Amino acid sequence: MSSIFTRILKREFEKKKQKNTQYSLRAFAKYLEVDHSLLSKVLRSKREFSTKMILRIAPKIGLSSDQVKLISKHQGSGKFLWEKIDKDLFNKVATWLTFAILETIKIPHISFSASKISKALSLDISEIQPTLDKLVSLEVISNNNGVYKFDNPSTNWFDFEHTSEVRKRLQEEFLIKSIEALKSVNFKERIHSSLTISMNRKDLPAVKEITQDYIKKMNTFISTSDKDKEVVYQLCTSFFPLSQIDFQGKEYL
Repeated sequence: MSSIFTRILKREFEKKKQKNTQYSLRAFAKYLEVDHSLLSKVLRSKREFSTKMILRIAPKIGLSSDQVKLISKHQGSGKFLWEKIDKDLFNKVATWLTFAILETIKIPHISFSASKISKALSLDISEIQPTLDKLVSLEVISNNNGVYKFDNPSTNWFDFEHTSEVRKRLQEEFLIKSIEALKSVNFKERIHSSLTISMNRKDLPAVKEITQDYIKKMNTFISTSDKDKEVVYQLCTSFFPLSQIDFQGKEYL
């Protein structure tokens, strides 16, 4: 499997060629300060850069220190990884419609125009066009003669360590869509289930870890499945207190 760093390099090379059709592999190699023959082999997944070289090249293609650490740790491991999305970018695009569009245009063997995307999501073109335009302007997706493509489908939008008003609003949007599906989607085509359970609050960190691991495994299973994608689903998870006082007489903070 091609490494995550190779995918990033390919994306950066394509961006430069889109801006300048005369931009060559030699020019890219010169910019990165690497041998052009080695770079050619890396882009064709015949070779991989060493960790030392990754650390040297990474700043030239806009990778943060955290991203460099992640790539360096797993380079050549064969694990399927996702690039951590920039926080500012996330805040600009975080709506349920953004994610619905991104997942829709990842479905293979279909050239997704705005009309096809709107039809797939049962929305009018006027409802999706502003989001499409924003995603193109931010270089999240590309528009090639009216056909939209997700330039980096292995992007990681997760953040299990922090929340924000933007993320809360996004989760609220997903929950609204979940309620709509509960009312309108055939039971055989959806899963709505719940569990009410008493527990010790000290087990909450372990519960969170189990839930997060489940989400990651589900993502990996579906994303790496060799079966062609054909429909977009949404997974929502919630775990929250129903009682406000524990049985030792201590109110929750």
